[in-house]
Amino acid sequence: MSENEKVKSLTGRLQHMILLSKLGVLMLLIGVIAFCCLVKVSVEEADGRRTLRFQWRLGATATASSSGTHNVPATPASNNAPAAYNPAVNSTVLKGGGVPPIRIGTIQLGELKDLDYTDGALRRLLTRIILQADIVAVQGIRSRNETVPALIVSELNKAAGAARNYDFAAIPRTLRDPNLSYGIFLFDTKRIEIDRSTIVQVDDPGRRIAYRPLMAQFRVKGPRPDEAFTFKLVNVNVCTHRAYREAELVDDIYLSVWSATPKEEDDVIMVGDFGMNEDRLEELREQTGLASCAPGIPDPSGQRRRHNDILFDFFATVEFTGRSELIDPAAILKSLGIPPEKITKLPLGRPMWAQFSAYEGGQAAGYFDRTAAMNR
Repeated sequence: MSENEKVKSLTGRLQHMILLSKLGVLMLLIGVIAFCCLVKVSVEEADGRRTLRFQWRLGATATASSSGTHNVPATPASNNAPAAYNPAVNSTVLKGGGVPPIRIGTIQLGELKDLDYTDGALRRLLTRIILQADIVAVQGIRSRNETVPALIVSELNKAAGAARNYDFAAIPRTLRDPNLSYGIFLFDTKRIEIDRSTIVQVDDPGRRIAYRPLMAQFRVKGPRPDEAFTFKLVNVNVCTHRAYREAELVDDIYLSVWSATPKEEDDVIMVGDFGMNEDRLEELREQTGLASCAPGIPDPSGQRRRHNDILFDFFATVEFTGRSELIDPAAILKSLGIPPEKITKLPLGRPMWAQFSAYEGGQAAGYFDRTAAMNR
């Protein structure tokens, strides 16, 4: 073999080795990225020793359909009226202590006017429902001023006593369409704080949405600010008569909010009335690829009726504990001794709540076992 042939042979082998090395590095990077996406690593301290704990993000926590939608198992709803909610008691117990998880809820009031709220039975019903959560996205208030929200807050604080203190957030009435109902956020200020500079309506220059979604950023009180769960809520109210058309815009709304959100804040939660029953909601989840708190929760009546939902990116919002519930207004009326025919108006659809860790990433003082919480 001539010297030129030897050089060519060695050059070819060297190039081959370099190519294999590059492929090896690429495969290693892909493996690291996949590991970070699928496995949560945490440090657990016991008896003065620190150990690493590895937890699958998927597996027992979710099943993925062929469309890419993540249907998260949830705690089934009860046919009985819910007991009074006490955040310190009705939450998942955290190992090593820590701040209890929060509940995010949603209710559609169906064009509730000032006069409607004079009904004492209705006030008692709405108060019992809203007190089931720490923060509630409300849709369907029809009032030219803040009379109804202020009355609701007054009733909540009267019923809750000193343990809780509710407030509301809405856009100024000068920016609202007086001919349309609007949404608000109700929240317990002892558990949740709001950045009021973030209260805006989602921009819709094409006027494709009848009720522009309300948006604001919140943070859980209790943990250190750098550890507390911070999230952006988008209060959605899909027009019933335009549900099929507006449902196609839900993905656009989510992407619009997400793209305008600083990258250090990845938790965008869409909550509200999507104007559909469970069959149509399943189609919506497939279209958007977002996870839902509602799949697997039977309607208290056993039927696939219209109900609210809570949607989020499963991989970003790992704070969801797997616990959620549809609320049956009829069961609450029965527990209050109020005949249904005595009430002037019932909430439209089924209200619901879902539970989220008080800590960013689901961590707490110790370790928040998301898998165990979801299997309860």
